[in-house]
Amino acid sequence: MIAPVMLRKPIPEEVDPVKLAQKAVSLTGSLTASDFPALQGEPYSVLEGQVSFEMHFGRDSQNQCLIEGKVCGELTLECALCLKPVGHTVNCQFALRPVTSTDEAKALEEAYEPVLMDQGRVFPLFIVQEEILLSLPQVAKHSEGICTIAQSVTKFADNLSSNGQGPKNPFSVLEFLKRKPE
Repeated sequence: MIAPVMLRKPIPEEVDPVKLAQKAVSLTGSLTASDFPALQGEPYSVLEGQVSFEMHFGRDSQNQCLIEGKVCGELTLECALCLKPVGHTVNCQFALRPVTSTDEAKALEEAYEPVLMDQGRVFPLFIVQEEILLSLPQVAKHSEGICTIAQSVTKFADNLSSNGQGPKNPFSVLEFLKRKPE
């Protein structure tokens, strides 16, 4: 039995998952939001944060290469309504099987997600980034009652309905946006 090897230095840009699985290597580390180019700007607007990851390379019961791991951390996103910071917790686990073709990926059993190898290599940073992307909400926003813009629109709509002046069309609650300040 080979003793597992753990790498804690900077995450390697690319690795051979088959070789790492033979040695039962684990990669662990922490990364900041700025390490992930796909998380910057639209549509995600991740402002800041840090995640830690664990990635274990090994073999399953059928002696197939397997990458299991988890990504945990806290990110600060931009609220789509008020544009102020809103916190988001990342806590996801994954079980990946390296594949060499899309046909191989389609034939994969349901317990595993495919990760397409490029010339026998996978990219750990890309794997962590993809897991973060999958954990993000479709629209980042504060929970109900916290966002000031959402409260203003709701308050205005409530005032209209309490005065018996219910909106004649669904967009009339936005009419106050067109009015000029007095």
